[in-house]
Amino acid sequence: MTGDMLTKSLDSSFGKVKYDVQGQGPNIVLVHGTS
Repeated sequence: MTGDMLTKSLDSSFGKVKYDVQGQGPNIVLVHGTS
């Protein structure tokens, strides 16, 4: 049960990160990469 909750929590966090990266992250990441 703990593992399942942990997986759900991590999945939620990664989902948020993915959304952030898709939302406005790529520009910053690209700038950092080229700079």
